[in-house]
Amino acid sequence: MRTRRTSTAAMKAKGHYPSDRETLQDSVELIFGLDPDKMKEIAAKMRARFIHVAIAGAIGSIIFYYLLLNHHI
Repeated sequence: MRTRRTSTAAMKAKGHYPSDRETLQDSVELIFGLDPDKMKEIAAKMRARFIHVAIAGAIGSIIFYYLLLNHHI
């Protein structure tokens, strides 16, 4: 007995599965909520934190390489 498998793309086209865009929107809403202003605020905070971490990493790397080149480690 042979069974026929239907691809996920065909199932999405028929409406049995959510589209990739709907899935992404659901994930974003689950993580950040529905309020666009709150999402912008959270994104701004995350950007600031990433910049701070990048600066701290650059300073730490400079110090590490200085100590490494001068045989202190």
